[in-house]
Amino acid sequence: MTSDPTSPQEADSVQDALLQLWNEHRDTIRARVDAIERAVVDLMQDELTQDTREDARREAHKLAGSLGTFGYSDGTRLARELERFLEGETPIPANKSVQLSELVIALRRELDREPVLQVDSRSVAEASTGGVPLLIVSSDEQWLKDLEVQAAGKGFSVTIAPSVEERPFGIAAEVTILDLDSVDPSQLEGSVLAVDEAPTLILAGSDDRLGAPLEISHREGRLFARKSTGATGLLRLVEEESSKRQQGTVTVLTVDDDPAVLAAVDTLLGAKGIRSETLQDPIDFERVLETVQPDLVVLDLDLPHRSGIELCRRMRSDPAWSALPVLVLTASTDPKVVEEVFRSGADDYIAKPLVGPEFLTRTSNRLERVRLLRSFSERDPLTGLLNRGAASPAMNNLLSLAEKQRKSVAIAVIDIDSLFRINEWHGHAAGDHVLRRAARLLTTEFRESSVLSRWSGVTFAVAAFDCDAAEAQSRIRGISDELWDQTFAGQAGETFRASCSAGIVEFPGDGKSLEPLIRSSDRLLQIAKSQGTGVSLTTTSDPSGRLATDRVDILVIEDDEPISALLQHSFETRGYNVMCMADGKKALHALMGEPPEVAAKVIVLDVGLPGLDGLSLLRKLSKEGMLDRTRVVMLTSRSEESEVLKALELGAFDHVSKPFSLPILMHRIRRALDS
Repeated sequence: MTSDPTSPQEADSVQDALLQLWNEHRDTIRARVDAIERAVVDLMQDELTQDTREDARREAHKLAGSLGTFGYSDGTRLARELERFLEGETPIPANKSVQLSELVIALRRELDREPVLQVDSRSVAEASTGGVPLLIVSSDEQWLKDLEVQAAGKGFSVTIAPSVEERPFGIAAEVTILDLDSVDPSQLEGSVLAVDEAPTLILAGSDDRLGAPLEISHREGRLFARKSTGATGLLRLVEEESSKRQQGTVTVLTVDDDPAVLAAVDTLLGAKGIRSETLQDPIDFERVLETVQPDLVVLDLDLPHRSGIELCRRMRSDPAWSALPVLVLTASTDPKVVEEVFRSGADDYIAKPLVGPEFLTRTSNRLERVRLLRSFSERDPLTGLLNRGAASPAMNNLLSLAEKQRKSVAIAVIDIDSLFRINEWHGHAAGDHVLRRAARLLTTEFRESSVLSRWSGVTFAVAAFDCDAAEAQSRIRGISDELWDQTFAGQAGETFRASCSAGIVEFPGDGKSLEPLIRSSDRLLQIAKSQGTGVSLTTTSDPSGRLATDRVDILVIEDDEPISALLQHSFETRGYNVMCMADGKKALHALMGEPPEVAAKVIVLDVGLPGLDGLSLLRKLSKEGMLDRTRVVMLTSRSEESEVLKALELGAFDHVSKPFSLPILMHRIRRALDS
């Protein structure tokens, strides 16, 4: 909803994703260079055909559009030079073959080095690096000075926001300190309860102010104190809450044939509130790994039957465990042994005998990274709910359990009505407030045995275990009524109300798997919106036998597979519903069928497409009036004014040149979605 700058953690996540995608598609990209090289060889031998030349030009075109994004800026420049040489049908002078050959050699040399990724990242706040993330919401600058200094001295990573609505995007606070004197009384409950799911320490300068939130003091994770308590006392409370929050949230599996070592590990981890699982016989490793589902594995190097090195290699070769952090225990610090440990894929090693502080420091560092990555990859930072990527497998697990126990599961898709208009008329902060309030109401109503998620920008999805559609309908109507009863404040002080609509289906009667259930719920949601009924209840398949239109937030029409994969990953990790297509003609058929197979809020459209080029596709969409309800963001590999103007004249909402910056592209996509 907001267009805040990319946080450092988001930047790291983007860089990791880029590196992963580069490694996945490295061979494909090198094959494109091979195709260009074959064309150059044919040119040298005077055997270059127009088809071979056009194939090579197209490969150079794709490279020019993707290499810069993956960290090869010189690669983009070289590919563009090759593309210019290969364009057109005029014969290429023979004396240019040497120059082309040198460009190909330079391109290969460029791809032999490691990529240098530069993701735009600005600090979301003036905060210390590392340590427990602490969010302080207060506009009392004088009071903040002492607290901030002491917090930084205790190793906290401090972020300061003058108000709840102005807290930075992407903050995953371990504990939030909320200064009640900085909160408008009329906004009290919505603000206090919508900070996030972290424990919140609520402060006030007087007993009168402290009395206001006592009605909600029973809420989990809410503490109350006076500002006069002092920085030392407040930070002690924060440390206690942080420690409680850590307990039971992570699991370490240790494999060692020495019972004494296992007992020592149990003791050390238990003292830190970390769940410890141990294994003495490595023969059972895979079975225990599957059962325990640990966040960190500690392997002894010298094990009977199977060494720690072998177990680590087997983990790294299995996609299910390839990213799981591994520490190796070894009695030898010989450089060759250490080298073998790292070559097997281990993240770190610890020398025996175990030294408590060193062991805890190294395991805690790895677990902290796991916790942060999990938080950023699984949770929507605005509402604290699971994002779509994390919710989908959780919902599938719920359906599997329901099938075994012969229980029903209600699946609901819920939209905030006219959220784009709320953002436009009342400001994005007001829209964010509505979303957070709706998320809190959902969490309260479906607290037990349910999976709650922010499915896309304006949409929530709920899977409620042992709950039928009628019961879910009753609960959601209660949420809708409570949301409508609250008055929200806009950016100019004006007040407004918000409502929601929902579509509800039931497993197993309306579908046996998640995808068709969500699709049916979404179809019912659209019916509810069009008829103004608020909630549309369970249905079966369309009697006509036709599939319902797939409604997505973003449709990517791009034939360059690495770029398409990068865009899909980037959009989905931000909670958007995404579909990808590679052929212009097939995309046109899907968008303009009767009924259409796909309806998208935003289309990211590449200019150079097989079947039908992007500009021709845009022209047809414009002619059919589809651009009235769909925004098109064009991707081009050149920034020539004529091409850009043509796209805009045909009705494109915006234009981005390749190679593009992901933060800039995301900003424009958000703007298109909000328009």
